[in-house]
Amino acid sequence: MDRDPGDALVIARILHIARREWLENVRQPTMIVTMAGLFAIIAGGVLMLMWRLEALHASPDGDKALAYWAGLLGLSLTSPSEELAAFVIVTLDFLVFSQLLGMTAVIAGHVGIHDRLCGTRPFLLLAPVRRTELLAGKILGALAMPLAVYLVLGGLASAIAASFSVAAASPSFLPPAPGWWVGFLIGAPMWSLWVAVLCVTASMRAPDVRT
Repeated sequence: MDRDPGDALVIARILHIARREWLENVRQPTMIVTMAGLFAIIAGGVLMLMWRLEALHASPDGDKALAYWAGLLGLSLTSPSEELAAFVIVTLDFLVFSQLLGMTAVIAGHVGIHDRLCGTRPFLLLAPVRRTELLAGKILGALAMPLAVYLVLGGLASAIAASFSVAAASPSFLPPAPGWWVGFLIGAPMWSLWVAVLCVTASMRAPDVRT
């Protein structure tokens, strides 16, 4: 079955608008450094904790010391280093996911405001593109940068965390577990897409910058 040439033109227009938004984001190095820095701080802190738990796990008295201090806090842990590592790994997944949603919201919420401040909104509305195409391109363009940072740094942090032997007790939260792949490559991006749709739509419809 032959593809309708009109469909290819629609996709091309959407991708052109998305590419324009990507280039606008690339021209803001401070924003990129901030996003990457937040992910790097989270990943670095988690991996430092994993490295320390790995050392305690390998030490004959490490788990005993952890069990003692956990007992003082009212916690009863049978394998302290592995159980704490599982908590750290879940925290990594949550923080990386929440950072993705937060950064997507900020960038997507800036889309319509930026066009209004630059005076490009009237020209975009007069361009030979449907409003649905314009909206779809804006959404994809806003999503691209935070998603790229999330995939590179979040994926790298999870892969390094999975290399620690102390992480063996929680394999489902790290690669190569199928559930991790589904959540990392499908679940989180789909949530981020939903956030981008809401924020771009609100940004485009807001009556003024302050709103």
